[in-house]
Amino acid sequence: MFSDWMGVSLDGHVVLDRSEVPTNWFNHLKSFKQWDSVLEQLSDTEKLLSSALCGIQVIRPLNQAINMGMVYSQRLLKLVTSLVSFVRANCFPESFAKSLKDLNLVAESESAALKLSTTGQFVVPASCSAEVLVNFIHRNKAEAQTRQSEHQRRKDKEKRITKQCKEELGLLFLAKESGVSVEQMTASCEKLLIERPAALAEHRLRVAQYYSVMQGGDIFIPWHWE
Repeated sequence: MFSDWMGVSLDGHVVLDRSEVPTNWFNHLKSFKQWDSVLEQLSDTEKLLSSALCGIQVIRPLNQAINMGMVYSQRLLKLVTSLVSFVRANCFPESFAKSLKDLNLVAESESAALKLSTTGQFVVPASCSAEVLVNFIHRNKAEAQTRQSEHQRRKDKEKRITKQCKEELGLLFLAKESGVSVEQMTASCEKLLIERPAALAEHRLRVAQYYSVMQGGDIFIPWHWE
C-alpha cells in the first residue's frame, strides 16, 4: 500500500512512500522479513487480551507503523493486567455475556476517549479501568452488534459495486487507498458508472485523496473526483 511514509504497518502491510523512487521501494521490500517476529509477538499479546475479555476480537489500529509495536504491546498488557485484577476481585457481572467473540475492540493510547465507533468497534484507551470497560461493553453490546451489521452491509455493497465498476469500465485493477472510507469508495464507483470515462479502460485505478500517476502506470484519483 502507498502512503506518505515507508515501513510496515501494525497489521502487517508493506507501506511504500509514494514520493520515493522505485529503487528505495525495492530495498525496503528486502527488509520486510525482519518484522515477522514482531508481528508474531503482537499477535500473542492480542490473544492474551482476548482471553481476558471473554474472547472479544482485538483489532489493530489502522495506519500505524510497526516501530510503534512496543508501545501498542504495552497498551494491550496494561488492559490485560487491569482485567485480570478486576476478575480476581469482582468477577464479571452475572448478566455479562459468556462470550464476546462477535464483538471487536481497538486498543488506543491513554489519551483516547472510550467510545463505540460508527462501525461497531469498542475504542478503548489503555488508561481505561477494567470496571469502566466492562460496564461500557455491557451497556453497548446490542448497539455494537447493530452497527457491525450495518457496516457489513455497506462493505458488501462496496465490494459489489467495485467489481461491477472494474468489469464495466474495462479496468485492469481497481482498489482504494487505506484512507478512503467504505462510503467514499462506493460514491466514487457510483459516479464512475454514471460518467463512464472511456480513457480509463485497460488502466490500473486507485481511489485515493489526491490525483497522481505512478511510474508503473497506476492512476490515483480522489474519491470525490470531478
